[in-house]
Amino acid sequence: MKVALAKLNPEDLDDFVNLIKVFEDVFEWEDFSFPPKNHLQKLLSKQNPLVFVAKVDNKIVGGLTAHILDRYDSEKPSAYIYDLAVLYLFQRKGFLTAIKNLNKFIHY
Repeated sequence: MKVALAKLNPEDLDDFVNLIKVFEDVFEWEDFSFPPKNHLQKLLSKQNPLVFVAKVDNKIVGGLTAHILDRYDSEKPSAYIYDLAVLYLFQRKGFLTAIKNLNKFIHY
């Protein structure tokens, strides 16, 4: 199974919505109030947070959100993974192997 990893851009609002639905399912959020799409669009327009999705056959099966944080002990920032989830049927199928190469998406 080939896992394609992509960093979301402002035009990828539908993918962000689908990723949040994955989070909702995997984390079993109850009574989740979905944020307004204009708020999500605004987030995708910023440098922080970073949003990545994992797709199999063009279907979002997982992803993560991360924040880039400046550090006092290094000139290089760190990435803080905020949420990371993979749909149950796709767990143990190579998602973590795919995210090992995230540094090619992050420029500092």
